[in-house]
Amino acid sequence: VGMMGAYRPFADNYDPLIAPPLEQALAAMALLRYGQTPTIDPAKAAAALVSAQQILRDLAETTVVEESPLQDPVAAAAIIYAITERPAVCGDAVIARLFDEAVDSILKQPESTNRISAHGRALIAGALCRVLLMKDDRPAVAATLDAKTVRTVLDGAWQSAAEHQRVALLPWIGWAEADYARATGQALAHADDLRLMRDVLNRSRIDGNDVPPDLLGGLALTGTSTVADRPAADAQTVRPAAWLASIMRNEQIIPPGQQAAALNDHLLTMRFIVQLTPRQTVLATFRNPQRAMGGVRAASWDQSQPVPAQALALITAVETLQAMQTTVDGP
Repeated sequence: VGMMGAYRPFADNYDPLIAPPLEQALAAMALLRYGQTPTIDPAKAAAALVSAQQILRDLAETTVVEESPLQDPVAAAAIIYAITERPAVCGDAVIARLFDEAVDSILKQPESTNRISAHGRALIAGALCRVLLMKDDRPAVAATLDAKTVRTVLDGAWQSAAEHQRVALLPWIGWAEADYARATGQALAHADDLRLMRDVLNRSRIDGNDVPPDLLGGLALTGTSTVADRPAADAQTVRPAAWLASIMRNEQIIPPGQQAAALNDHLLTMRFIVQLTPRQTVLATFRNPQRAMGGVRAASWDQSQPVPAQALALITAVETLQAMQTTVDGP
């Protein structure tokens, strides 16, 4: 039936016992991204690819007591994202069928889009952009979409959030625009909006002497504050951080002369994400330290380890490693 849900270290259990399809698909996406990273251990890469494919097969084969993940268009979109990370997985007939049905599910439910959160709408729009990129791998499915239709859905996702709330659309809206530009050969759309969101995120990064050390580098996104009226950050940081890591080499958003400085700023955020993993002193208080080790906590004050936080933190780490290897500024 797939992966377990959020891990609770103090109780050494999972809640829910089985993760929702959306979360499982995000985990598969992260494992497929990780498994194709050249610099990691080959054995771990192979294990990640096997695990991801098993998750996708589990999602495809539901039992009589399970709801189909394709009934939820956001989960279907996450499945598309996962499979398009490594189109070769469509060599498995079960996974290929899952991909085709996920696309069909989204296209048959356009009327439900307005009832979906802005973040979910951005994920759906991004998934459709990924389908456009599958014209060589799944041409029959890609042919069911045209770029104009996808552009309409993508613009609708932008309009679903007020300008000051658009960082909530990340990372999907940023990745969607990059994928749409690549699929159509057009210039990056909404480049000004993307640059503005990057500026907002840079201003939200917690930095300075008058803050708790374990919050340094986190992105204060929620408007919540500590009891000392200081900015707070939690695992929601990984959503925009995954996008920030992916744009380090994008000259349309970060000019070449600023990329090294941008990477240095981003590494402070990576420091915060690492801070969210349990320290050795905390591990000793858990019932199963080995199981909790390396997991990303929901917040420095919340020891639970949600599946989406694990998935997006892993993607952020992979994107950051690639940025560190390729970001070179000019004179």
